[in-house]
Amino acid sequence: MPPKKKAKKSKTQPPAEPLDLIDQVREKAGNRLKSKKKNVNYDIEQNVREIRAILATNGEIFDRCSGSMNELDVEDLEANCYCVSFTRVGFNNVKIYYDEDEDVTRVITCPVHSEQSFDMKALLGPPDGISDIIIVKQMAKFDAFVDYELLFERALLLHEDVLEPVLAKIKDRLMSVQVCLGKIEGWVIEPQTVTNFLEESFGKKLECGEDEMTYCECPEGSHCKDDLCGSCGIGFERHGRYYSYSSCAFMCNGFKVLKECDTADGRHDMAFNVVKESERQRLTKFLEFLAME
Repeated sequence: MPPKKKAKKSKTQPPAEPLDLIDQVREKAGNRLKSKKKNVNYDIEQNVREIRAILATNGEIFDRCSGSMNELDVEDLEANCYCVSFTRVGFNNVKIYYDEDEDVTRVITCPVHSEQSFDMKALLGPPDGISDIIIVKQMAKFDAFVDYELLFERALLLHEDVLEPVLAKIKDRLMSVQVCLGKIEGWVIEPQTVTNFLEESFGKKLECGEDEMTYCECPEGSHCKDDLCGSCGIGFERHGRYYSYSSCAFMCNGFKVLKECDTADGRHDMAFNVVKESERQRLTKFLEFLAME
């Protein structure tokens, strides 16, 4: 007996009425975009209110961090798992040394240039499925990043059936963006604690910028191994004062003299890693000993 042929499944016919068809398409799109997570809030009014607040906060954080961001290249971003590098400047070390030529003890610090990469994938692409419904544009000034403010405005043009899951997805992504930006800002402003301590301890304003770069003439032991050359970006430990593989001498912002004193109380040669709280306390006690407050 020949096997029975399977009956062909009949395709669901689209509704005959135009308005019914529109409703069906919207319903399918909305269901497709809805999250598989439980307890997702689809309340439009609440999500609009929260998204506006998150966008404002993210914009403020991004503005504070963008000045420390290195040049972007979309191809490099994709090849490096969407990591973006940032550079910061801080004063991590204080060195006290005796200058034999001038018979004086100096307290100095050197600006430290450091670099760190962060995964910024959350800013580089929209949530899944959104680009099937909305044309996603990039920011005008930073064209690698999604313009979430424009995406939000365009989303508000959608019908409520589709708008509900779209807003939930946008809010969820913006919260991820906020976490990412928060980590970056925390790293960028981290040296400010030390800078404030040194300014208060010595009564001097500490500033440095790339326009002050010069060939390094800092006393021996002033630089950390990870300090970056202002010209080629190679760390001091590998670079040294003169880089053996090129004619580039180590470039830095030069050392800052925080205090000078005579040698009546003896000659001193020591260093303080003032990133550590214990070392800042140790330096404070030493300054008290020298009556240099």
